[in-house]
Amino acid sequence: MRRLFVLIGLLAALALPAPAAAHVPTHPCSVSVDPSRGSRSDVYRITGTHFPLPVSGPSLEVQIDIMRVVFDDNGERLEIKSIMWLSLIPGGHTFYVDYPDQAEGATRLKPGHYVVGVETPHQKGCRTVTGFDVVRR
Repeated sequence: MRRLFVLIGLLAALALPAPAAAHVPTHPCSVSVDPSRGSRSDVYRITGTHFPLPVSGPSLEVQIDIMRVVFDDNGERLEIKSIMWLSLIPGGHTFYVDYPDQAEGATRLKPGHYVVGVETPHQKGCRTVTGFDVVRR
């Protein structure tokens, strides 16, 4: 008799959808930059997709680090160009940011390879990296 109740309980638990799991992205978070290679005056669109829902609070905080790879006498190092913070709208899994921001005035980027790192600093579940190249034209 006890086995029958356990079996019925197990079937009921499997039949009911899990509300939190229904909204979790099925792919790992990712980031891309378009164009991946461009000129010093281009605007580079950084797009993040498949970010998790926030565990606590109404929105997910995302940190974007943009660094330029510099080669000097001591070897290579990363020169931090920009750090941005975003709060995704509640239930949002994607974002995009234009770099450099045209609202702040047109700036010309230095030629080189740039590394874009994106993470959710207050929540485990997402850390991803990509890059883009700025060439002289």
